[in-house]
Amino acid sequence: MKKNKIYPFLNILNLWKFLRRRKKHKVVYLLFLMIFQGFSEILSVATLIPFITAITAPEKITSLFLISNFIEILRLNKESEILIFISTIFALTVIISGLLRVFCIYKIYNISKEIVEDLSSLAYRKIIYLPYENYIQRNSSESIVALNLFSDYTVNSITAFLSIISSIIVMSCLLSSIIFLNWKLVLTCFIFIFINYLFFTIRLKKNFSIIAKNLVSTSQKLVRLIQESFRAKKNIDIDNLHEEYNKIFKKVNQSYRDSHMKSSLYTRLPRYIIESTTLVGIAILTIFLILIFKVETNYLIILLGVLAVSVQRILPQFQQIYGALNTINTNKKGVIKFLNILKIKNDKNNNIFLKNTNLTNIFKDDIKLIKVSYKLDEKYILKDINLQIKKGSTIGIVGKTGSGKSTLVNILTSLIKPTSGRFLIDNNDLYSETSIEKRILSWRSKIALVPQEIYMSEDSVKQNIAFGLSSNKIDIEKVFKCAKVSELDDSFISKDGINKHIEEGGFNLSGGQRQRIAIARALFKEAEILFFDEATSSLDSLTEGKIMQSIYSMKGKITVILISHNQKILEKCDEIYEIKNKSIRKIK
Repeated sequence: MKKNKIYPFLNILNLWKFLRRRKKHKVVYLLFLMIFQGFSEILSVATLIPFITAITAPEKITSLFLISNFIEILRLNKESEILIFISTIFALTVIISGLLRVFCIYKIYNISKEIVEDLSSLAYRKIIYLPYENYIQRNSSESIVALNLFSDYTVNSITAFLSIISSIIVMSCLLSSIIFLNWKLVLTCFIFIFINYLFFTIRLKKNFSIIAKNLVSTSQKLVRLIQESFRAKKNIDIDNLHEEYNKIFKKVNQSYRDSHMKSSLYTRLPRYIIESTTLVGIAILTIFLILIFKVETNYLIILLGVLAVSVQRILPQFQQIYGALNTINTNKKGVIKFLNILKIKNDKNNNIFLKNTNLTNIFKDDIKLIKVSYKLDEKYILKDINLQIKKGSTIGIVGKTGSGKSTLVNILTSLIKPTSGRFLIDNNDLYSETSIEKRILSWRSKIALVPQEIYMSEDSVKQNIAFGLSSNKIDIEKVFKCAKVSELDDSFISKDGINKHIEEGGFNLSGGQRQRIAIARALFKEAEILFFDEATSSLDSLTEGKIMQSIYSMKGKITVILISHNQKILEKCDEIYEIKNKSIRKIK
């Protein structure tokens, strides 16, 4: 952590190991392009000297190295011919140098974009492939900010880092091309500019650290506040809390925008101050050279002309380095957060999602839990659970809120692994070391879960039933069949109905319609075991009765496991179990 505070750019270097080989090759190619651009800057400055000489002292042009050779080869005798030739060469080198500079800037931004595209995809993959048990322990707003905003911080930091390298190469080439004119004068100008930027860097370092912390904290607060206010819309309306939430949003948003403004201001401000002081410095040097050192006017014009053009090229490089360092420093907290996601290590079970072939045919007879326990934060949620579920049976599990019913469902669906005990399918342990990935994936291919809070994507009814499939891969006849079996409203079982658009969260559907679409979704998967986790708890008794009738109509055809706090709706189950005091007992 200490290194991150002292050397924020090390965070950028740490991203290297997450890059694909092709992207690494592109970065190396970019470095060669930067060097080539640096040499083009040397040529543009080198051709500036004969250009100024040809204008101010044409009689001395033949004394310049290489120029006299070209004049002889091309047989240029007139001053006008020499001037046109030298001007043309100067113009061409300036144009080539400018085009290379533009191309180099484009490649820096383009490669930075491509790198973060890959890294963002990798970060999203890391989160989406997290085991459910680890996933629910993460802060969702932090993950959203990291994938969205902090990925932008990362691309800005990568761009800044590459820009620093480019500026150092260009600046080194420019200095090497003019230092032979008057090394004392050139070094004096360079040191003067360097000290100015160093002063601003040291002076504003603390400000940028404060801005970095504030940007990360306020961005997370903003996302969290927006999520909470949208989810709590009913409460906000009923309790008339609009102004309270609006005030909180204004305060956090103002702090976030203020940090952005200060970051931009502190980055750009030094340039204009240093440009002015540098020009004043050159003017004072000119007076000294003329009045005190009696420097020849023609030589002074050439010297100052080359120096002025070089300073005009070097100053933006200094500003770019200064601005890039500030960008890296400002974004370092966000980059660290993004980097932490990339560093997530997939445990062995994560590989199950990547192997979707050659599944084992499991669950022919029954499933058993033998002395299964589950602890969270060293506290038992379930302890020594023994349970047998036979294929084709309908099982009810009842218990009070918070008794551990959902935890049991998560264990049975393999979303979480028991702390201790055995989970047997046809007397084979699901979590034995051999072929664990294949067994878990095979088991999950057999099951479907209808939770209390049903996720509805903002798409058609058809897409929500055939969840996860692209439109061109959906079997429409199968969708209609599943919709009918789940007793979805007749208005949906038609070409127009099945293509009806569902709004975000399914707000344009009734509770019963959402439940039936969820059942149709489970049937579409052709699952052999259906889990209903408090799936009817938010429905009225009439709708609940109809849904239960649909569920019990599947009795004997597939295995159904119903979890509820209401024992009355479980009366038609083959067996009923009660969860109480962390244990389970059969009550029917």
